[in-house]
Amino acid sequence: MATRISQRVDQVSTGDISGVTAGDGLDGGGTSGDVTLTLDRDIPTLEDTTTARTLVLTDAGKLLRMNNGGSTTVTVPPNSDVAFDVGAQLVVAAMGAGTVTIAAGSGVTLRSKDSDLAIDGQYATASCVKVATDEWLVFGALG
Repeated sequence: MATRISQRVDQVSTGDISGVTAGDGLDGGGTSGDVTLTLDRDIPTLEDTTTARTLVLTDAGKLLRMNNGGSTTVTVPPNSDVAFDVGAQLVVAAMGAGTVTIAAGSGVTLRSKDSDLAIDGQYATASCVKVATDEWLVFGALG
């Protein structure tokens, strides 16, 4: 569901605005007349049918649907390889029949309740949030 945010600027003290460009999570913009920006609340989805995936920077903010009949490993790489911003988040979903496990790359610490990192069955999900340079919090349906 998109939310519409409107803001009118009545006075510009120095110069003219030549255009408004929508950034991440926003749609719209323009260069003349009324300009509207719409907040995009839909989470982008990525489909993956492999048995091994290492996260990349463009995975941040997305739902990663792992869909394989066999066991699958999603590896969180060290900051030296992929520099996610602290606060970056993503959701991993187990769509196939195989077990999906979230694994730590070299030097990465994954923190989860009872140290569980396997997603607990088909259609279950787990969220990953980067909390420090090489530290992530993993939570959700883990077993």
